[in-house]
Amino acid sequence: MGFLGSDDAFTETLAAMTGLLRTVLRMGATGFGIAPQRSPPQEQDDLPILLDAAAAFAAAFAAGPGMAWLVRPDGYIGWCSAAPSVDGLRSFLATIAASE
Repeated sequence: MGFLGSDDAFTETLAAMTGLLRTVLRMGATGFGIAPQRSPPQEQDDLPILLDAAAAFAAAFAAGPGMAWLVRPDGYIGWCSAAPSVDGLRSFLATIAASE
């Protein structure tokens, strides 16, 4: 999941990261963007957008625009980045695969 702002490029990056997860983890992965109520981005077919209407997510996770998290099914945050990229996520996933 990623916290969106007004930067459309990050929305596209988050959609690409979600695609990478679906490729690597098959259909066991999903992704979505979270956006402040005041500036919802353009919705994309491959990236659902949730609105943080009360700013509760931003407060709980000290979230700022452009941040991303990889959350495991058990709720554990396995990876987070203040400047995420597809290559950075790919590198993290390769590290995990190598340690198994």
